[in-house]
Amino acid sequence: MPRTLHTAWNKLRSHPQLWYTLFVALVIAGAFFVVVYRFSNIAQDAEERVQQVRAGSLLEVFTVLLPDSGAINPLYASIKMKEISELDKTVLSFDIVKENSDGKLVVFASSDSTRIGSEYRNASLSFALAKSDITNAYTTQHVLNNDRYFKTVRAVKDSRGLVNTYIVVDQSLSQADVVIEGAIRNSMYLFSLMLIGVMILFLRHARTIDYISLYKRLKEVDTLKDDFISMASHELRTPLTTIRGYAEFLNESKGLSGKEKEYVSAIDTSAQRLDYLVSDMLDVSRIEQGRMSFNYTEVVPENIVNEIVESLRGNAVKKNLSLSVQIKDSKIIRVDEVRLRQVLVNIIGNSIKYTREGSVSVGLYTENKEQVIHVSDTGIGISKDAQEHLFEKFYRVKNKYTSEVVGTGLGLWITKQIIEHMHGSIQIESIENVGTHTKIRFPIYLNKK
Repeated sequence: MPRTLHTAWNKLRSHPQLWYTLFVALVIAGAFFVVVYRFSNIAQDAEERVQQVRAGSLLEVFTVLLPDSGAINPLYASIKMKEISELDKTVLSFDIVKENSDGKLVVFASSDSTRIGSEYRNASLSFALAKSDITNAYTTQHVLNNDRYFKTVRAVKDSRGLVNTYIVVDQSLSQADVVIEGAIRNSMYLFSLMLIGVMILFLRHARTIDYISLYKRLKEVDTLKDDFISMASHELRTPLTTIRGYAEFLNESKGLSGKEKEYVSAIDTSAQRLDYLVSDMLDVSRIEQGRMSFNYTEVVPENIVNEIVESLRGNAVKKNLSLSVQIKDSKIIRVDEVRLRQVLVNIIGNSIKYTREGSVSVGLYTENKEQVIHVSDTGIGISKDAQEHLFEKFYRVKNKYTSEVVGTGLGLWITKQIIEHMHGSIQIESIENVGTHTKIRFPIYLNKK
């Protein structure tokens, strides 16, 4: 079995729903083919019936217009029959045939004058049927040079009441056949297009199944990744806590030299950075798995802002930065206090971290029934292109200033997720080499009790 067929067979075998799709496609195609076939037969029958009715009506009218057989003027009749033949292109020949004393059928009048007086040799069952029932015209189907035609015969009595005269019309079916063939051809074109469309849908469905299978595998891998991150982060927490505890103990010891204390401080700083990374990874895992819990309480943001600013003032002083707070209005908001602290530490800490000189200010005010926490700095700023990716996981602005700053690129993503979980929003506006303005908004809590 060729490799392509083998692959297709394996796909059909591993995905039973494809069999159902293929079955439905074949049923639809088969049903359409049957409908087309039946339609062509019905249309052909209808067209032939119309031709018969037309021929019968033509003979009926012509018979009524005729006087008794003995008084028929062959020249006048021939002229009228020729006129009728020219008006109706389906009429191949139009004849009045009389039976002479010898029992032979002779053309008495005709749309083709060259046929007058000649023996009519195309007698058929229609003449016998017409003679047996002169009130009706009888039609039989014939083939000449691969073309179908109808022969319609109507018997006429003479003045003596004898039946020896027949009006005969040969009517071509080629026009009807052309119409039917065209309808069948168009139907087959439509059928082919429909079949192609069904197969395209089938192939797309097969492709969709591939995507579903791939999605399931990616979900499994993603779950395994989240589980691993969660497990690894939890397992790292214990040794990190121990390392930081011993580092703090050694740092307070009086028996260490200045150089040794620097080593211990470096260990504690590195352990602290790793602790931050582990915390970020744990938060990412919790957020993605929907396991991050929130304990909502009524909070006055002024107290928390002042507390966070004071806790970070030492970092600002080390960089000779001015750190200030302007409280215009502070309203109660309903948030998780611990998560709000985490957000403010991240935002204000980033402003201090990425400001080389100048100031960082934190403001509180209300706007449109929202509490706004505004953090402004005179830092390195963010380019317009970089601002579009700020809240993506693991994204960090890359330039000559940020290369000196340690970070994971997770802080803003986590911050945004936490803020939005607490029904807030965050907006960052920045100009490169000028500074950054960050606005965090929360709905003002209105106690409706």
